[in-house]
Amino acid sequence: MKPFSLKNTALVASLLTVSVGVSAFAEPVKADCTKDPLFVSHACNVCYTEVRQPVKTATGWTSELSDVVIPWEHSNIELQEVITESAQKLPEMIASTDVKITPSAPDQIWEFDTDIVWYEVGNDREFFIEKGDNVGLYTLKTGVKLSLSGKGAKDTVLIKTPLMYEEYDKDLNQSANGKSRNICVLNTFSTGTSTTTTPPPVKETTPPPAAVTPPKAVTPPLNAAGPEEEDTEEPVAEITAEQTETQAGPGMWIFLLFAFIFSSAYTAWKKQKI
Repeated sequence: MKPFSLKNTALVASLLTVSVGVSAFAEPVKADCTKDPLFVSHACNVCYTEVRQPVKTATGWTSELSDVVIPWEHSNIELQEVITESAQKLPEMIASTDVKITPSAPDQIWEFDTDIVWYEVGNDREFFIEKGDNVGLYTLKTGVKLSLSGKGAKDTVLIKTPLMYEEYDKDLNQSANGKSRNICVLNTFSTGTSTTTTPPPVKETTPPPAAVTPPKAVTPPLNAAGPEEEDTEEPVAEITAEQTETQAGPGMWIFLLFAFIFSSAYTAWKKQKI
């Protein structure tokens, strides 16, 4: 890479507003490159991990990815890190034995992230970040989704991205020799849960009709308020002993007197006939 010329100073200053402090993606979790054999065996210099939630199947799992971003974080030195478009290499996807990925060709999958705003320098295009910056370097092409399938919880997909860059001293207006580092994102697949499985449809059942309980007869209290019902039955006269004695008084005695007189007269007549 050629050193920046002084005529580009104003352009570089204007681009600082684009590059400084950028963090425009959901960053994977930073990891220690010495802790995982995959990082060590693939010479990873900057490492991340990301746990995916696949859909369980009868033979293993499947997953569809549409949110993959390869991060580029400044190494926290005082110099700018500058990349040229022509020097970059596309990410490589390294899957464990049982994992299948569609599509698989890198040029069908990747494009530069929208965080990368190129500016023209000669016949090439360049972009830089400064200390504290963290941007997206690559992302999936618009409309692309990665379809993955595997068989077990130990399946992995390592995305390895070589970053070709130079360190630039803006005060001296010169760049150091070309450098590179491998950015690695290790994707694992947790088969214990699933966030995209569609639950089975719920069978609708018609509940049986509720039993109808006849209303209970309510006996109103004796002193209940409300209109009294008319008694339509004829009243029955009750005759007491006193009433009987009163009604049978004089008339009965006269009757008995006449009956006695008649009986006596009849008896006397019968005696005279004899």
